[in-house]
Amino acid sequence: MINNIQSKSIEYTEKSDYFIDTKYGFLTYCIEQLEDLDIEEIKICLGSSLKHNAAIDALYYNADENIMNLYIVDFVKYPNRDIYLKKSDFLNGLETLKNTVEIALNGKFRNLEESSDMYDSCDLIQSYRKECIIVLNYVTNKMNESIRENTIEIGLTNVDAQLRIYDYNYISNCIKGNLLDNKIILDSSAKDKIYALRISKSDDFDVYLTYFKGDWLAKLYKEDSVRLLEANVRSYLKKTSKVNKGIMDTLKFSPEEFVSYNNGLATVVTDLDADVIQGENVLLKSLTNFQIVNGGQTTATLYEALRDNVDLSNIVVPTKMTLIKNKEHAHELINNISVYSNTQTAIKRSDPPSNYKFYVDIEKTSNLTWANSEGNQFMWFFERTNGQYNTARRRANYSKAFDKKYPKNRKFTKLELAKAVAAWMQLPDQVSLGNERNFEEVTRIVKNQDINVSEYYYKNIVGALLLFKEIDSFIRKANLKSKKGLIDKPYISYKGNVVTYTMSYISYLTSKKLDLVELFEKQNLPEWLHNIVSELVYLVHENLTTSNPSMAEIRMWARKRDCWNSLLDLNLNIDFNVHNNEVFNFYEENKHETFIMKNENLRDNAIWTNILLWNVKSSKLTAKQINMVKTMKNMKPTRKNLTKKQKEFAIDIFLHATNNGFEYEGSTM
Repeated sequence: MINNIQSKSIEYTEKSDYFIDTKYGFLTYCIEQLEDLDIEEIKICLGSSLKHNAAIDALYYNADENIMNLYIVDFVKYPNRDIYLKKSDFLNGLETLKNTVEIALNGKFRNLEESSDMYDSCDLIQSYRKECIIVLNYVTNKMNESIRENTIEIGLTNVDAQLRIYDYNYISNCIKGNLLDNKIILDSSAKDKIYALRISKSDDFDVYLTYFKGDWLAKLYKEDSVRLLEANVRSYLKKTSKVNKGIMDTLKFSPEEFVSYNNGLATVVTDLDADVIQGENVLLKSLTNFQIVNGGQTTATLYEALRDNVDLSNIVVPTKMTLIKNKEHAHELINNISVYSNTQTAIKRSDPPSNYKFYVDIEKTSNLTWANSEGNQFMWFFERTNGQYNTARRRANYSKAFDKKYPKNRKFTKLELAKAVAAWMQLPDQVSLGNERNFEEVTRIVKNQDINVSEYYYKNIVGALLLFKEIDSFIRKANLKSKKGLIDKPYISYKGNVVTYTMSYISYLTSKKLDLVELFEKQNLPEWLHNIVSELVYLVHENLTTSNPSMAEIRMWARKRDCWNSLLDLNLNIDFNVHNNEVFNFYEENKHETFIMKNENLRDNAIWTNILLWNVKSSKLTAKQINMVKTMKNMKPTRKNLTKKQKEFAIDIFLHATNNGFEYEGSTM
């Protein structure tokens, strides 16, 4: 009897005009069920290279985390009994995936047909080879009982590569929300006994305070980082390869201070074995389904330190451990704990700027501004911090009133906000750098400007978001074709580029005069604008795929300003009937920032000398800022370039000074 995963895989294949094999439907179904990821961000690869014994079924590049996920699928369409994964089959599949990486890195794929998916995939791998971790994902509907990732030697040279195996049992349990029965036996020797103190208990869970040794956590992470951090496939995409310098420095130079400086971990278990010592004090003997729900960066850094041969034997990591007693709702409870306990470390670069005045003001205005669609009143929900919407919904007891006031499809994050703003400001090349990097650039500009987030300004933001989302929605449904009339199958891997370039082009063609407030009031695109969008996306798509002089991977080409300029060279003349409208900019050019961004001005010792003199009278700089100004003042012209942090700090000081009255030669005050 075909189980649900089998039938869904077949269904996904049959309803697709693109898939030629059920394994692609299987992979699509798994990704949609397990990951917080749009399937259209996954590049499906149809084909292989027999000459090189190379094959790849799909890939996904996470630009924000610099992780390249490569997938090979081992799928049996009609199993009439339990089928177990043979090591020989696994090694053969892994070998073809490794060979794909090899021919991508050494350039041998250039001999393949340029229009093939295989060529396009290898080109993408090579484009990001210097900056990414490569994760080899073996996905199968067979059951795996004996093969463990940490026992397999990957064997790729000069590549930071890791391996993950997703078998039927694991996928099935994750889809059902069940947890795998993984038990960790703790060392009960006198030296390494681990005690815990129960501080709270309820029907759903008990909470303990304990600690774990740094070397133990590092080794656990090395053995199975995915299941340690989160029980779903998406977890690997959240892993960061960048080591927190502060944590690493403490581990190396002040290990005895680590326990004081670090906030520790938040963990969960579904069962534990312990001996009661006295009262609520217990000796831990084993942990079942041990997961770290907060503190992943600390754990990853411990692992990096272990790789650098740092002695972690005396490192103590304070830990809050929650024992889940309500097994029926374990998956939901663990997910909630993961979301609501995330207060220790900002995992993404976009989290700290959430408290900047600009984003706080947007949140305040969003809570005061009603929208109307077909007689229904509601508010857009601005998720200034990650997980804020789910937290608010939970506090409202998941009430229908909350869902009516804040519809889920009218929620937007600061990353989505930054994409819409930058696209409107005609910076599609910047948006194409990735969500986090684009957000950093937008934040860098708005944080130094006194922007009045009025209701009018806010409605323009939502109008821009609506335009962006509607273009995205149209492209999802469109069947983009080249001039030759052939379906351009790889387009799904750069849909985001087509979206942002189309929106930027509309902004350009209308001279930023399109009435975004009207879009807010209608909560939809008028028919005439929808018709224009339906024409433009094909032109933009065609230009992206044909204007590339160096034949670089399309997403890399989209990061170039020349790509945007090539679109402007089309000189289209479309009447948007916006002649009498006002130009709208989300921010104006900061002349002070433009001035100091020039290297000759940034390295001008006289400017920094004058800032020191100005501060003698104004006392507007902190001691740390004064020290940096002195560094800039005394910097020799022959010194190498500043680090990124030094440059950003110096620019911030200069803008802080100009905002507080400092005048320099050429400034217009």
